[in-house]
This record gives sequence, structure tokens and C-alpha cells, in this order.
Amino acid sequence: MLHSIPNRRKPNNSFKPTLLHGRKFFRYGTCSIAAVQQRGLTQVLGLMKHIIAAFAFFILVCPASSFADIRIHAHSFKNNADLTLDPVTGKLKTASASSFITEIDHFTIKEGTLFYNGQPAFKATEILAQSAADGTDVVVVRVETLGLGNPLTFLAGHPKQISKIVAAGFRNGHTVWQHRIAKEAYSGKWQASISSPEA
Repeated sequence: MLHSIPNRRKPNNSFKPTLLHGRKFFRYGTCSIAAVQQRGLTQVLGLMKHIIAAFAFFILVCPASSFADIRIHAHSFKNNADLTLDPVTGKLKTASASSFITEIDHFTIKEGTLFYNGQPAFKATEILAQSAADGTDVVVVRVETLGLGNPLTFLAGHPKQISKIVAAGFRNGHTVWQHRIAKEAYSGKWQASISSPEA
């Protein structure tokens, strides 16, 4: 009895997996690994570039933030005034680090007006101290005004003399902050100093 023999398909030998051995494997395998490492390195460098750009932007946009402060002390025979502040922003502080302070002569008084580098700033009677710290020129002045006080005294030609002690910070030719730190009637001689907070 004859049996039908099923047709068996011959294997297709046209496709043969290429096995890389020796130098070929080293060459092609190394290229593949290097390509993956190159992509990873590019991503890391791109991330670092963004971080550096963000840090540079923060530094440029926030130049006003200062990490060191100054102490201004003014006193007369009757009063003492003390304050610690950021020389860049003028913000008052309680505890702080020291700024590098240098003596300057950028401020002068002419005919009752304070001049900064030859340009008029505001009314002032006397310069008590001037220094530079963190790129800001700081001056302490006495501003003398006449108060009404007792009207009879004013009419008699003896108006009330008032001294105001003002500290101001200047940068790029302009006033950036100003504080009145003391006020005294019939004031005596005032003295002031600008120093580091620890002084």
C-alpha cells in the first residue's frame, strides 16, 4: 500500500546570521558602545549647560544680593545711633558678615548741598563719614533744618535748630538707598563712622 509522502520545504540557506569574531567584533561592538556613550555624554553636557546658564542668569538678575554688611555709628553729646545694613540694597540687618570697606573722597559739600562726584545729590550741612563697600559709596551727613517750635521763639528770631543724621548709598551716579538714623534738636557736635559689624 502506497503512502503519500508530505512535501517538506527545504531550509532557506540564503539568510545566515553574521557572527562577529575577533577584530570584526571589536571594531563594530566598540563603535556601538561608543555611540551610546556619546549620546549619554551629549545629554549630560546639555544639562550642565542649562544649569550653568541658570546660575549665570541668577547672578546677573540678582546683583543686589550681598553677603556682607556694614555698621554705621553716629553720636553726639546727647545721643547715639547705630545700625547695620546691606550696603548694596540698604536693607537693615541684625546679624551679618563683614564687608571690605575703603575710605573715599567722592562726596563734598557746597553751599548747603551734597555733591557726589561733582553732581548735586541733596541738601546737607556736613559730611560726617564716607566709605565704599561692595561697589556702593556710602556717606553719612548732618542735615540742619529749622523747626517752628514755639511760635513766639520763632518770631523773636530764635527758631528751633534740628539736626538730622542721614546715611545714603550711591552707585552708578545715583542714590540707591537712604536712611535717617537720628534726629536731635539744638544739636551739638556729631561724629560718625562706617565700619564692619564686628568693629
